[in-house]
Amino acid sequence: DQLHGIDLFADRVRAGKSRVPGMDLRVGDATAMPYDDKSFDVVCEQFCFCHIPSSEAKEKIAAEMRRVAKRFILIHDWRMGSERKKLYSVSKKKIAAWFPGWKPVFQARGQLWPPVGRIFSRHALPLYGAARIIGPLVGSRMTILERR
Repeated sequence: DQLHGIDLFADRVRAGKSRVPGMDLRVGDATAMPYDDKSFDVVCEQFCFCHIPSSEAKEKIAAEMRRVAKRFILIHDWRMGSERKKLYSVSKKKIAAWFPGWKPVFQARGQLWPPVGRIFSRHALPLYGAARIIGPLVGSRMTILERR
């Protein structure tokens, strides 16, 4: 009952509600969130920025995240992009620009790049975690920001 979320697509909202019935999940636009200022202790974003080509939309979403967060923002996204795959990088520099007044307090490597991760997952799952120490194989990064 303390989890809230928005998604642009109604089918995803329906699927989310069926998996987590007590969650307040709604169809909505992250550039104009239907929540009061400082509504949440933690605001999370996962693999959203990397799928949005518009710099202006990303800046609006970041502004909304800053507005509704009391203390922490968690960003988990792809650190490099691919024009061919319409995947847009989320670098440390971009995060710093989108979240002025917020400081990184934790950063960690996330998943391996999908082509590499699929191989490890299918054929050598116990080595997946070990492969994450090889920086170039890791595609995503998790960053936790704290309001200054």
